[in-house]
Amino acid sequence: MRLKHGFLIIVLMLFVVACLVFPSCLISPFFQWGMGGGDSVPASPTVCQDEKPPLPNFILALEKALPTVVRITTSEDGSEGKCGSGVIYTADGYILTCNHVVENASDIKVDVPDVGSFSNAKVWCYPDVDLAVVKINAKDPLPYVEIAPPESVGVGQWVLAIGYAYNIPGSPTVSQGIISATNRSIGVDGHTFTDIIQTSAPLNPGNSGGPLVGLSLTEDGEHALIVGINDAIIKDADNMGFAISNKTIMDVFEI
Repeated sequence: MRLKHGFLIIVLMLFVVACLVFPSCLISPFFQWGMGGGDSVPASPTVCQDEKPPLPNFILALEKALPTVVRITTSEDGSEGKCGSGVIYTADGYILTCNHVVENASDIKVDVPDVGSFSNAKVWCYPDVDLAVVKINAKDPLPYVEIAPPESVGVGQWVLAIGYAYNIPGSPTVSQGIISATNRSIGVDGHTFTDIIQTSAPLNPGNSGGPLVGLSLTEDGEHALIVGINDAIIKDADNMGFAISNKTIMDVFEI
C-alpha cells in the first residue's frame, strides 16, 4: 500500500513539473479555439464590422427635405380652420398634402421655409384616397423632393416623418422609424383607404400631409425621396402611423 502511494506521489510530481516546463503541450489539447490541433488560433467572427450595412445619413437627407416641407393653415368662412403639413414636389410650386387638411377651406395659407407665405392657393382634392394638391405661385423656383419609385419601398426601410406637429412655431418636427408594413387597409371617418404604408416613425396631429421620406443611395450620395404622405394614427397606439403610399400618389397623378 505504501509503495502504491509513493508511486502516485511520484507521478503527481512529474505531472506538476511537466505543466511548469511544457504548459502548452498539456493544456492546448483540452482548450482549443478552433477544430484543429494545439496550434489553432481563434476563428474569425462570421460577420465582420466592415460587412455591416452602413446606417443612413439622416443629416444629408434632411438638408434636402426640410426646405420642401410647408405649413398649411386654413380658414372656413372667416373662422380658424385646420393646420397641417405639405411637401413641395415640383419646382414650380405644386404641393402634396392630405384632403382632410384642406377640405371645406375657404382660404388656404402656405408657409414655405425661408421663402415666405402664400395665400389664395389653388387646390385639387381627391377624397377617395385622402390626397390633395395645392398650387402656389412663387417668383423663383422652389426646392422640391421627388417621389420614390414604388419598387424602391419595402418593409424595414429607414424613413423620416416630417411635419408641423401640433402647429409648434418654427421648423418642422422630424421623427425617425422604419416601414413596418405595406398594403394596409385602414378605416377613417367611415372611409376605407387601401395600399397604405404603416410606419414606426411617430406621428402627431399636424403631421398630416407631410412627407414620409425614404433614403435612396446613388453614386452622388444619399438623397431624400417621398415614399408616402403622412395621413393617420391610431389613438393611444405606440409607433403606429399610416401614410398614403407613393404608388397611390403616382397612380392618381399618372406620374
